[in-house]
Amino acid sequence: MKTLNLIRQAVAFGIASMFLTGCETTGDPTQGGLLGWSPAKAEQRSAAYRAQVHRENARLEAEEIEASRLGRKKRTLAADIDAANAELSQMLLDVRSVERSGESALAQKAALVRRDIEQARRSPGPDEKRVRALRHEVNSLREELRLLQQRQ
Repeated sequence: MKTLNLIRQAVAFGIASMFLTGCETTGDPTQGGLLGWSPAKAEQRSAAYRAQVHRENARLEAEEIEASRLGRKKRTLAADIDAANAELSQMLLDVRSVERSGESALAQKAALVRRDIEQARRSPGPDEKRVRALRHEVNSLREELRLLQQRQ
């Protein structure tokens, strides 16, 4: 009987030690089972969450800076388009006066450039390459107009 009690105690001790050593400690109080919760691991888990929040805030700040930069660039390009449009408007007035003397080809080119500028103004975000091309077209028209005016 004594031996049987010793065997039972040894088996109970073995089972209990398996359960206690088999439980992994965790920082999540909803997991880990009996005696499985560890305040140190909970602090590590909280620190990891804080670090993740910090990284996400830094990423968000970088995105906001980039959005601001792109907004400034878009406003600059829109201002360039507006300036080209204003310059073209003045040139169209000058072309009309030259047109009276029979030079309608320049007026047609100016009308095409006007159409391109209007399309660029309606686009959601004009790109830098397109604005440069429009500026080049306006400059070419200005030079042609200057040459026509010199001939008169």
